[in-house]
Amino acid sequence: MSEHIHSNSSDSYIFTIGELSTMKGFSTVVKRAIERAYPYCNISLAPHMKNNGLTLLGLTITDMKYNLAPTFYLDSYFQDYKQGRSLARVE
Repeated sequence: MSEHIHSNSSDSYIFTIGELSTMKGFSTVVKRAIERAYPYCNISLAPHMKNNGLTLLGLTITDMKYNLAPTFYLDSYFQDYKQGRSLARVE
């Protein structure tokens, strides 16, 4: 699998060659895209155990200028992608 980022003045697009069939591949591509979009932030991936015992893969964005570090759980996004939604349209 390889990835290509196309940028113009208003948007960036992610193109992947090969199917992202694993969570690891999917999360790596998402992380790299966010790192390119927000180079001043620290982007990390880590498993998080929820209250119900379920472990989800979290992508955390830390911006040192602000006291914020939102975490996005990628599991449902990966399921949307596997059901045919394009990576650029995963919401």
